[in-house]
Amino acid sequence: DALEKKVIIQETLTDSQKEKSSSLELKLNNMKSGIEAKNHIIDELKNDKNRVTKENSTFKLNISELENSVSKLKATLAEKESSILNLDNKSNILNEQLETHKEKDQTIKYLHET
Repeated sequence: DALEKKVIIQETLTDSQKEKSSSLELKLNNMKSGIEAKNHIIDELKNDKNRVTKENSTFKLNISELENSVSKLKATLAEKESSILNLDNKSNILNEQLETHKEKDQTIKYLHET
């Protein structure tokens, strides 16, 4: 029905009006194509935004997991350092006891010799 109206209208137009009508129709089609192209670009940008948002969430999650791992490693390191200090203290005590025993042994040897 719309096509019939277009045909009827075009039959009643002068050549100059037909040229203007064709030119306007061409411009309209070009505008439609431009709008479709822009809509396609907008859709691509929305997809990119969604992808980047998802990647950003994953990245933040990975950072959080790494921070937790670092905290655990720091706690383990503190425990190990504490254990080392305890072992050093025990070693110093044992060395002092050994020196005391050596001195006693020397004293006993001296006393036996005299």
